[in-house]
Amino acid sequence: MPVLIATMANGDAHSRILAARAVGRFENPAWRDSVVPLMRSPDPQVRRAAAGALAQMRAAFAWASLLKGERDASVRAAIFEATGRAKPASDDAEPLLAGGLTDADLRARTGAARGLESLFRLNSKPPRQPTSTALAALHWPSRPTARERAKRSVS
Repeated sequence: MPVLIATMANGDAHSRILAARAVGRFENPAWRDSVVPLMRSPDPQVRRAAAGALAQMRAAFAWASLLKGERDASVRAAIFEATGRAKPASDDAEPLLAGGLTDADLRARTGAARGLESLFRLNSKPPRQPTSTALAALHWPSRPTARERAKRSVS
């Protein structure tokens, strides 16, 4: 484990990604503090790997505060997925994921949908019933893509 911890702290981006994934697979929240600094990496791939590792290791984490400052949609998607997979589920997981369904970027919305699926299917025994907020978000009309907006502007 010391080699993985050192790699997450000092390795190149690719090595940090691999080390974070390996630490996550131990599924031990005791290593949380070694992974959290990766969430501030300038490399979005490292941040995605760190989010997945934190969820896999069942580490408590304040996902909502992290999402507020995240500019990369692929990282937001990974955070949404991690939120749904994290055990135990945080009290704000469902409203956070339902809100993610309205994200401006399709990748983040997809991550929020996957997170909701994990929350209801994998993370709740007995199966959790969705709140009215989550149901309403699931039925929210999708945002038009850039191609659809361009097509409408020509018509």
